[in-house]
Amino acid sequence: MISLTVATLGMLASIAPFGAIPPLVARPGSAGPASSRRLLWSACAVALAILCGSALVADRVLDALNVSSPTFQMAAGALAAPHAARLLLTGSGMPPGRMQGNALEWIVPVATPLLAGPASVPIAVSYGARFGEGTTIVATVFAVAVSGSLVTAGARFQDRAGHGVISILGRLSGVVLAVVALELAIDSTRSI
Repeated sequence: MISLTVATLGMLASIAPFGAIPPLVARPGSAGPASSRRLLWSACAVALAILCGSALVADRVLDALNVSSPTFQMAAGALAAPHAARLLLTGSGMPPGRMQGNALEWIVPVATPLLAGPASVPIAVSYGARFGEGTTIVATVFAVAVSGSLVTAGARFQDRAGHGVISILGRLSGVVLAVVALELAIDSTRSI
């Protein structure tokens, strides 16, 4: 049960739903709310497939690369650190100007790199090797569903409460992701 909780919180922190709200709300050419919800849930489905696929192939990828699980876990923590820093500094998971309106916007940049990106994919691989595929997939499904719901509600909340509240929540997401990155690094050094 503890491993499922750690994996769920880690995946939720790596997706950083509050950091995804500002770039999605500021998306140029944003159609109506119904279109935005469809875009978001399509992106969540793609992100879920990427993250669950990463967890499923974790052991095979690490074996093929001849990398131990603790070593990769350390790397996953290091890869999450820049995303945590961006969230801490800006409250947003993506730099301004990266969200463009196009036919595949629900894949790039929403599904990846915003939801399934340089922090969440390595963490999914690390958790797949550390906690097992099943635990990581259950945690990922829950984290993506919660993230999709938070982002959908957060866009409406930002309209009412203002950008400042969402920015603070995005920065708090950065703090949580930094803690997850540190936990990955500490646990990997204990395992070596």
